[in-house]
Amino acid sequence: MITYDPTGMMALFIKWWWIPAVVNSSLWGFRSGSIWKSHEHPVWQYYYQFTSNFVVCFAGWCCLYALAVRANAAPDLRSLNGTDASLFVIVVISLTGHRVQLLVGLFGSVETVATIIGKRLGGVLGG
Repeated sequence: MITYDPTGMMALFIKWWWIPAVVNSSLWGFRSGSIWKSHEHPVWQYYYQFTSNFVVCFAGWCCLYALAVRANAAPDLRSLNGTDASLFVIVVISLTGHRVQLLVGLFGSVETVATIIGKRLGGVLGG
């Protein structure tokens, strides 16, 4: 059962986490318009990038909140597990507003590897 300690800095964060979450997510959302510039559809592109960066950053804050609640309820840090470690990794990537860029880079790498493998197999198979 999760218990809650109503005192201290952690309790302050658990109660008011949504204020820095909305402010920080909004700032990363507004910054996202300068990540990938396209002159074909600037309004649509800006809306899409703002929405994706805002949602990703806010999701990171939600993970930070979940991690804070779990850490606050834990009797000691040894009771935290791999789920908490994965939450921490998601938090670090998401709060900096770079998860969207990370995913685009990851998909680009997969596409490059698939292209190279396709060329090699095409040469081997005679295609």
